[in-house]
Amino acid sequence: MSQEPKKMDRRKFVYAGLGAAVIIVAGAAVYLGTRPATTTTIFSTVPTTTTLTKSTTSTTTLTSATTATTTVTAPTTTTATSTYVVQAGLPPTATITSGPYWGVTLVAYMDSGHNYEPFAQNNGYVRDELGIILEPVADVLANHYAACMRDWQAAASGSPPTYDIVVLEPVWNGAFMQGGYLLQLDNYLDSIKDEIGEPYRNDYNHISPNFRKLYDEWGGNVYAYTEDGDTTNLYYRKDVLTDPTNQANFKAKVGYDLPAPPTTWDQFYDVAKFFSGWDWGGVGKPCYGLTGLTGPWDVTDIQATFLGLFGSFSQGKMMFDENMTPQINNDTGVAVLNYMQKLLSDCMMPGYLSLAWDTMFAQFIGGQALMAITYGDIGRLVLNSGTFAGNSKFINEPSLIGYNVWPAPSENAKHFCSVMGGRIIGVSKYTTQPDAAVAAMLKMSDERHAINYVSDVLSGEDPMYDDYFDMTKTKWNINVDQNWLNIVPKCQVVGYPDHVIPGAAEYYNEIAIEATNFITGKMDATTALSTAEKNFNTITAKYGLDSQVAAWKNFLANARSLGYPV
Repeated sequence: MSQEPKKMDRRKFVYAGLGAAVIIVAGAAVYLGTRPATTTTIFSTVPTTTTLTKSTTSTTTLTSATTATTTVTAPTTTTATSTYVVQAGLPPTATITSGPYWGVTLVAYMDSGHNYEPFAQNNGYVRDELGIILEPVADVLANHYAACMRDWQAAASGSPPTYDIVVLEPVWNGAFMQGGYLLQLDNYLDSIKDEIGEPYRNDYNHISPNFRKLYDEWGGNVYAYTEDGDTTNLYYRKDVLTDPTNQANFKAKVGYDLPAPPTTWDQFYDVAKFFSGWDWGGVGKPCYGLTGLTGPWDVTDIQATFLGLFGSFSQGKMMFDENMTPQINNDTGVAVLNYMQKLLSDCMMPGYLSLAWDTMFAQFIGGQALMAITYGDIGRLVLNSGTFAGNSKFINEPSLIGYNVWPAPSENAKHFCSVMGGRIIGVSKYTTQPDAAVAAMLKMSDERHAINYVSDVLSGEDPMYDDYFDMTKTKWNINVDQNWLNIVPKCQVVGYPDHVIPGAAEYYNEIAIEATNFITGKMDATTALSTAEKNFNTITAKYGLDSQVAAWKNFLANARSLGYPV
């Protein structure tokens, strides 16, 4: 199977109202507009090969939201503790001509690019074990909200549903789970047995509770499995920060000892600025102090950066207080925007706002960036070759890379790490084959097989099961550092989570737009935040203040029950 190149499609959703167009950020449009059309071979249960052909068109205006359309032509053919050790690289069983659901065809609406790997790794296995033909529709995640909502609203009116299995963002749960569009899974988890004879409920309970409770459940019921366990942490070059010459030069210029790593945001900026614009890495071109603060700063990942920093700077405040009064339009919000602007101007590669995801990761694993605060992709790629971001410079040198929690506002302040983003996989309530769809989804997602796509340098999915963070319990088939695996759960404990309530994507969109207006010089920080606050209140009124307050308080109680300091 050919692998699609990484597109800037993670968490790329800007919500412009129900039924409105989904718009993809500028950087994504640049990348999509320049990549060639690709053909992805998928498994088939017949001797001939079935292919999924995708073409891409886009229009682009740099640093602002743009419209991009991805056209997809689908194929026309039809709490117990287990003792097993999870092992990556398990091959599919021999092809068979029977199965409990032999002859059933399901349409799986999957992510594209490097996030297509969960399907690529497991579709043959699902076919061989269950007899199910999975027909993929691969599309950038940005399009999934509108496509699924259109499909489900049509199905509710009596039209045949298009999708059986769907990949979604957890931030949409307020619309999809509360709205009743996803199939509730509790009865299935209690009745279906996995391959070691245990109810799938036991497997589900192995997912890290931070993901399980906030990503996969709504109102105490299960509607999905975690497909991508996004947690951000600090990556840094230990060798560069401990180099005596660098230490002496830094102290002479900045006035204090070079921290390794920086533990406050002031230190973080000073270090990143000092190491920007000169070839300290010996790579033959200018190096920079920072690449990635959650992700590339296209219009939607700016909101993830803003909220993560806002949580840290404010020491745990969320977008709203207990009564849904916005909390971002204040001195803390202004300080966050100004800090983001300083990092962009002084510490990052010129043109950073238009970088694609793979370029951001390539800067760090290629030795051109000193630090990154981003998802687990770097942890999975940095010691390997042949990754979706290229070959790492550090394959045989794990001691050069350090991992830590995010910096804090001061030495005595609490640390917060963004755990926003991720992916879930669920089953449409309108599928005509619910039993088969759930069985296929569980086969792809259970702990013994999800490791196949997590432990893959062509994949964008990060660990979601607790045992994946312990190499004595899980055998990875790529090089990873146990030091990285140790830091991720620590970041989860001090996590700043997605605001999972109805309309969350719309609130996020307002932050994205107004923060982008500030970053690109279209308005000052106070005006940007005042505009976002006004639009927040409009969104809340649309959903109903009392209803939103109740949902918000439920979310806060759930987050706090997991130990989130919010």
